[in-house]
Amino acid sequence: MSVTYNILPEAVWSDGTPLTADDFAFTQDTNMNEEWNITSRSGYDQIINYEVVDEKTFRVDFGAVFAPWQTLFDEIYPKHVLEGEDFNTVWNDSITMGSGPFVFDSWTKDQNIKLVRNENYWRDTFIDGTPIGNVQEILIPFIEDSQTQVQALRGREIDMFYPQPQLDLVEQVSALDGVTSEAGAGPVWEHFDFNHSDPLLAQAYIRQAISMGIDRASIVEAIIQPLAPEIDVLNNTIWMGNSSNYEDHFSQWDYNPEAAVALLEENGCTLGDDGVYVCDGERLSFTWTTTAGNEARELQFEIAQATLADVGIEVTPTFGPASEVFADDAFYGDSDVWQIFNFAWVGSPDPFGGNTLYYCEGEAPSGFGDLNNLQYCNEEVDALIKSTDAMVDPAERAATYNEADAIWLENAAQIPLYQKPTFFAWYSDIEGPRDNATQTGPMWNVETW
Repeated sequence: MSVTYNILPEAVWSDGTPLTADDFAFTQDTNMNEEWNITSRSGYDQIINYEVVDEKTFRVDFGAVFAPWQTLFDEIYPKHVLEGEDFNTVWNDSITMGSGPFVFDSWTKDQNIKLVRNENYWRDTFIDGTPIGNVQEILIPFIEDSQTQVQALRGREIDMFYPQPQLDLVEQVSALDGVTSEAGAGPVWEHFDFNHSDPLLAQAYIRQAISMGIDRASIVEAIIQPLAPEIDVLNNTIWMGNSSNYEDHFSQWDYNPEAAVALLEENGCTLGDDGVYVCDGERLSFTWTTTAGNEARELQFEIAQATLADVGIEVTPTFGPASEVFADDAFYGDSDVWQIFNFAWVGSPDPFGGNTLYYCEGEAPSGFGDLNNLQYCNEEVDALIKSTDAMVDPAERAATYNEADAIWLENAAQIPLYQKPTFFAWYSDIEGPRDNATQTGPMWNVETW
C-alpha cells in the first residue's frame, strides 16, 4: 500500500522557507529515531520505505494495508531548523518554527505563552484586499483553577476561555454582560481508571462491584445535563455517544447497590465493623486520584464516594496539580502511587490514536501500550484492536472495535463516564470566534478574528 502526499506549492514555514517533501522525510526519520522521546510511533512504524519524489511530492510505502493512514503526518517538523538538534530538548525554551496563521513568540514558564500573527502565512487571508482578521497577538495564561478562570474573565484579565465545562461556570458566564458562549458535544470522554497492578483491583468482580456502586447517572444529571441535556452516561470507550458506530457495552454495570453487595458476598467478602467490606483479608479501601481545583471532578468524587460507601467500599481523595498526577512516574505508577484515577482522554473521528490504551505491550514505562496506564492486558482485546489496522471496510472496522470494547467493558477494565461537552466563552466585541468540537478547539479559525 502506497500513499502520495502532494504539498501545496504556496505552503511555507513562518520564516518564508518552503515546506517541502524533505520536511516529511525528516519527520518520518525523527519519529522512528529511538534516541528521541516520541509520544507514539504507532502507524509510522508501519512505513517500510519512503521517497522524496520532488520538492512538493512525498510517497510512503506500507508493509501491509494500513487503514488509518489519514491519522499520520498531522505534525510536520521543519528540517532546516531542527536537523542536528537534540530533539528531546530543543523545544524546552521555544517553539522554533510553525506554518500556521500564528506562531510562537515567547513564554513565561508556568504562567503564559504568547503567539503573534505569522507574516509569512501562506493561505489567502484577504478578501478584496481587506485582511480577514485583525488580531495581531494572543496571550494564553495558564490558569488551572476553574473559579480563578471565571474571575479573570469577569475582570477582563482574559477576553475568552475554553474551560472544562462545569454548571456553575456556565451560570456565572451567562450573567456576564457582553459575553457570548457556545456548548456542544466534543471529542473528550471522562472516565474512572483502575490500576490493575493492585491485587484487589486486578479481580474483575471487585471492579464490577465498584462500577455498580457508582451512580453515574446522578453524576451526569448534576454536572453535564444542565449544560448539554442531550448527553447521557457513556457506555463505550471507543465511540462517542453521537457516533453512528456507538453501541452500549456497559449498562450491565449501571448503578445497582444491591447487586454490588451480592457480588461481593458471593465472592466471600465480609462486612467489617467499620462498614467496609474485607476481601481476601484486605479492606476495600482505595485512593482516588484526580486534578485538584477542578470542581466537576471534585463533585464527581463526592457523589462516587457517597454511593460507594453505601455498598461498603471506601475511597479517599489524593488530588494534585496536573503537572504531578500526569508525570510519568505517577501516571504509569503502580498501585502504591494511584489506585483509581479520574481524568479524560481526547478522542478523534478515527479511533486509531487511542489503540495503545488496549495494548498488552508497548513503550510505556510499565511495558504496556503507550496509553495503557491501567497496566491491564486482555490478549483477545489486544488482537482485535490491532486487527483493525488492516480493515479498509469502515463497517467491518467499526464492528471489530465494538467487539473489542464489549470484552473490555464486560470485564470492567475501566469505567466510562460521559462524553464531555465543550464550552467556549468570549467577549462579543471580538468578532470571529466559533467553537469547534475537535482536538483543534476554538483556535481553528484564529486567522479570521
